[in-house]
Amino acid sequence: MFEFRRALALGLLAAACSTLTSGGACAGYRVINLGVAPGTTGTQARAINNSGVIAGYTTGLERAFRYIGGRGIELLPTLGGGVGRAYGLNDSGDVAGYSYLEDNSIRAFRWAEHSGIENLGTFPVGGGSSQATAINASGQVAGFALLNGSQRAFRYSNGVIQDLGVLPGAAEGAVSVANALNDLGEVVGDASTTDLLIKEAFRTDPNGQNMTGLGTLGGAQSWATAVNNSGQITGYAKTSLGETHAYRREAAGSLRDLRTLGGTRSYGYSINSDGYVVGYSTTPGDTSQHAFIWRNTLEGMTDLNSMLPPDSGWILESAYGINDSGQITGVGRYKGSPAAFLLTSDDTAPSIVNTTASPGLAAPGQIVSLAVTATDDVGVTSALADDIPLQKDPIDGVWKGNLTAEPSPGKHAFHVVAYDASGNSASQDVSYTTAHRVVANNRALTHPLIATVRDAFVFTARGRVVSVDPVLKLWDGSEVFGEPTLISIFGAAGSFQIGDYISVTGIVTALGSNPAIATTPDQVIKHNQSRLSHALRASTCGR
Repeated sequence: MFEFRRALALGLLAAACSTLTSGGACAGYRVINLGVAPGTTGTQARAINNSGVIAGYTTGLERAFRYIGGRGIELLPTLGGGVGRAYGLNDSGDVAGYSYLEDNSIRAFRWAEHSGIENLGTFPVGGGSSQATAINASGQVAGFALLNGSQRAFRYSNGVIQDLGVLPGAAEGAVSVANALNDLGEVVGDASTTDLLIKEAFRTDPNGQNMTGLGTLGGAQSWATAVNNSGQITGYAKTSLGETHAYRREAAGSLRDLRTLGGTRSYGYSINSDGYVVGYSTTPGDTSQHAFIWRNTLEGMTDLNSMLPPDSGWILESAYGINDSGQITGVGRYKGSPAAFLLTSDDTAPSIVNTTASPGLAAPGQIVSLAVTATDDVGVTSALADDIPLQKDPIDGVWKGNLTAEPSPGKHAFHVVAYDASGNSASQDVSYTTAHRVVANNRALTHPLIATVRDAFVFTARGRVVSVDPVLKLWDGSEVFGEPTLISIFGAAGSFQIGDYISVTGIVTALGSNPAIATTPDQVIKHNQSRLSHALRASTCGR
């Protein structure tokens, strides 16, 4: 039965855990608030690299930024105007985006810590405003710019902006936008088709040639937003029902519908080397949007909010970037206010700092109070002792509960397990001792049984109080029948006075001429002298 209860408890925990890793263990996240830079009113995170560096832009004062743990948000310079936004970031920490010039025209930029900000310009003939959306390891930049008044996807490399063209057979005046590129130089985005109002996701070869449409999910349109170095692509597309769903596409093949979190819309925005996709989806009724992660078909789309501690204070609304370590960045609301976040997988087990079982020496079947102090970097969410849930004290944060001592005498232990929101656990055994049960009165102190027992045992003493401070002491009543024995009683606080007659049941913790009894106040009974004397005579008769 014990093993069944433990299996049941662990099964319930697994069911409550929102998702499983490939290894089958619960997975969750620690969440960091990126904060707000001085002089700005908000933070929009848009990309994350494999070192956990984040890029995006601020609001209020609209500036591109880079976030580094321990350093916080660092605003990047502009190209002379008052506005800048960052959308792309590589593993070297280089950033790409767009900035206003002094004349309020817009140009794509590339920024590196060692060289500063660089104006990437526009098409040399017929070019206009330009914006950068992505940057790869070699510093190539993807984006789009006006070409003769229409948007046209480009790839910037070695000082040259390359026109990526439009889809084959597209109508005159068709447009294209590059949203991402990988380290091989492959570019993905969206471009208009034979109908200028309809967009289709595309990819190019590593040299930027041969723009190819990727199809849809059965509807009219699709968009590509990210591509990894294996050629896997994510984005979103229309379904045959007219809904918009996130998708993942392998290097070859059709789009895989990633479904939604219950609503009619979902959008894939980033994909890492493992093929994990993040983005956002509407919830049932399309009344709100939640950030999601999609890792495999078995798990399906998972709401990232379900992978946070329940008291985190966050609502994660959109995930825009995921790196190869599984760190995720995006935006949401923290305690009701807009905020940008960084999620890091929580694989750290809680720590059980202290445990106590009181009393540590208990009578068979006695209630033992257990107290467990456990800590975790994101918080302990539950604790069990022999599969019995403990309750967290709202004042001191200690997990507490009452359990029953084993009936058999000897040393025993309660098995304590503490869990965090990710299902990580720590366990520890809390030892206690069950005493021998001896139903006897005072005269049993001289009984041969008492002389031979070496373990603790339960004993009942009766007599007259002769001391109350600091320890309650009584003559055991045998002064009526022979040489009296003085017994010390620990744990029996109460309104007793010298001369009171009491009986007390407790555990003998020391043997000899001056035994000591450990007990609790509710085990001490006050009597009048005549009744106690009668009880003593009756219980010792014939000994």
